[in-house]
Amino acid sequence: MTLTHGPVRVALDDSGLPHVLVPLDSDVDIARDAGSRGVTLSARTLVLNGQEIVFADLACLDAKLTLVFEHLADDALQRLAASSEHPEAILATVLGEWRQLLQVASLDRLDRETAMGLAAELEVLTLLAKSAPAEALNAWRGPAQEPHDFVHGRHALEVKSTAAVDPSFIRISNLDQLDSSLVDRLHLVVVHFREEAAGKTLDDRMRELFAAGVDKQALIRKVSQYGYTFESDVDAARFTSRGIRLWHVSNNFPGLTRARLPEAATRGVSRVSYYVDLDVADRPVSVDGDARTDIERWIP
Repeated sequence: MTLTHGPVRVALDDSGLPHVLVPLDSDVDIARDAGSRGVTLSARTLVLNGQEIVFADLACLDAKLTLVFEHLADDALQRLAASSEHPEAILATVLGEWRQLLQVASLDRLDRETAMGLAAELEVLTLLAKSAPAEALNAWRGPAQEPHDFVHGRHALEVKSTAAVDPSFIRISNLDQLDSSLVDRLHLVVVHFREEAAGKTLDDRMRELFAAGVDKQALIRKVSQYGYTFESDVDAARFTSRGIRLWHVSNNFPGLTRARLPEAATRGVSRVSYYVDLDVADRPVSVDGDARTDIERWIP
């Protein structure tokens, strides 16, 4: 890629760590940005063919983050190619947007329950994205910790996962998840998984979404809000879907909501966790193949 002041270069330093070098006007002054975990942005002057050239140096300083840095660099290069804005401003913006993800990448791996819950939401997102990838990603609100995992207009989907032999019991983690009064129409999706070596990793599911047309960088950033970084866990848990069920959540659906409890009982309560026995609920609206079809059609 060639910009106003010459070609952009991607290089490895003496330690084998990657750099993206973007040529700048010699008068440009870049304040060093070292506020991100393992990645910096600074000015660097190099001599090429006897000529001094000033570069903006986007550098990876941690070998454990090289895969994440590749995606960050790809995002930066795409924006540099598409924009006439000053390169140093574009790089600063990209690094700022990836700052949280770089921090997440340095954390410990996800626990099994969180990974399985994320896998279930990605399973549903994949179904929604078949007909409307952009709208599906926008509807996914789980990463932002909103009351329901997917919201489109005044309709919502709450997604739960289980790998139990008996998939009747699901855990509810707040008083809003099964509150049908918050939206015009609420459905509960339960994905029954089996953990096995032949199953899909979170990365496998994300790649399927990329292939379906879901914006790659936007999805990577959303998933990072769960504490997972794309391609960061080579020993990730693998899950195979054994079945999927869809319920319409009505006023008489079993569960605790604020409307069903005295105000005094919920005052000062910040976290509630309980289990629902789905055998007590009405029959599902649809199961397995029919449920998948219904979910695919959820976004008009």
